[in-house]
Amino acid sequence: MQLFNTTTDQIVFLSITDKNRIDWFADFAQLSHNPDINYNKNEERYEINQVNYDFWAGLTAQYQKMYDLIDELKAENDDIRHEMENVIENYRDTDFKDTPSYVIPELEEIKAKI
Repeated sequence: MQLFNTTTDQIVFLSITDKNRIDWFADFAQLSHNPDINYNKNEERYEINQVNYDFWAGLTAQYQKMYDLIDELKAENDDIRHEMENVIENYRDTDFKDTPSYVIPELEEIKAKI
């Protein structure tokens, strides 16, 4: 998704794609309820400052890594898939900002078994 960085006056991009390469960052960031990303009606663009961009860029990268691991493990046998689903379920109620830091190491342990 294209955003305007109000600190640097540059266009920046944030993206999370699924296995079909569909970008769903707007849904992920819940733009209509996100105080970090503002819609400027006069300029007809979404805007973000550098501090918030750095936060969202880091979080987006972690989620992309997590979802790539999930897609990779989904292709494995039923035991691996079941183990992966248990990891995801264990952290379902975790604050979304923390989820990747818990899930990724456990998914990487599962991947190492393959």
